[in-house]
Amino acid sequence: MILQELLGSSDPIELLSPPGASPHSFEPSPHQLQIASQAKAFFFVSPRLDAWIKPTEKLRGYALIHWVPWGSRLSPSDLDEHQHPSFIKIINPHFWMDPIAVEEILPSLRSTLCELETSQCQKFKRNENIFSKALRKLNRQLEKEFSAYKNQSLVTSHDFLLYFAKRYKLGEIRLIEPFAGKEPSPKDLVQLSQFIRQKHIKCLFDESQLPEAPAKTLAENNEIKVVRLDAIGADPKIKSYIDLIEWNAKQILRGLKMK
Repeated sequence: MILQELLGSSDPIELLSPPGASPHSFEPSPHQLQIASQAKAFFFVSPRLDAWIKPTEKLRGYALIHWVPWGSRLSPSDLDEHQHPSFIKIINPHFWMDPIAVEEILPSLRSTLCELETSQCQKFKRNENIFSKALRKLNRQLEKEFSAYKNQSLVTSHDFLLYFAKRYKLGEIRLIEPFAGKEPSPKDLVQLSQFIRQKHIKCLFDESQLPEAPAKTLAENNEIKVVRLDAIGADPKIKSYIDLIEWNAKQILRGLKMK
């Protein structure tokens, strides 16, 4: 979605990972890898999230996370230092949940596209400017909408909301799964239940690409709700990056307002 904003609607993008597929478990077919090897460039989020990608001389790969400034990168433990202290040196790849982090990568992305398609460089610059303005407008809107929920603690399925939570000054986050796809231990569930009661949490935030069972079990045990989010835009109503963030923000606000 980010790449399409700079390319424009007239330049098609070949998606290897189908809509709705979790990048944590996706494995491309030999045919898909062949398609990728024939492309001028291959853009992906990060080596951690897209572990199946092995750039070669034929596969010119660009990891978007490498263009996020160091000061804007988070580790999975940035908002829950005592829960998973061993994660401190791992970079959280879900930067796109923060519109300002996305704006910060645009100059590098535009420069790379200009190198690949010199004749289209002016178009990329125009689209970058338009997208940057839209991102700043979105950020101002979200700052206003979430101003009443500063320091509100959350429980999420894994670490996909950390960038969003830090940008909009939400509170401590506890993770149901220490790694995406790894179910919590009985001890983890007891500690999470204690946190839910202490912080008076009324809902859990789950990602739609992950199994429902862990969040559903924890929610039932604590008689609270589950709000499912969509971090990659699998919902057909989501047509653009702005749609993606607005859709998720609406769901987060709905959960925070629960009594």
